[in-house]
Amino acid sequence: MLIVQTLIILVTLATYSFFILWTFRKFNVSMKLSVYFILPLSFFCIGFLMRLSLNQGLIDLGFFFTESSVMFLTVLFSIALFLGQLKYYKK
Repeated sequence: MLIVQTLIILVTLATYSFFILWTFRKFNVSMKLSVYFILPLSFFCIGFLMRLSLNQGLIDLGFFFTESSVMFLTVLFSIALFLGQLKYYKK
């Protein structure tokens, strides 16, 4: 069962990454920026895989990975809002 769960998580990661890259290409956005979306997604999937193990240390580390990836996106979104407001008010 663990192999099936791992495979499903990895296929989901690959599918999401493909669509992120495809969207960036379609809108002619620098591919370097896609790392801000693919990296937290990768950390989330790795963390979730760690949470499937029976080792308490890996479960705790997996919980940290999943929570830190969500926190990274929240901070990234907040920074974008903050910088957008700075740019707007300088005009």
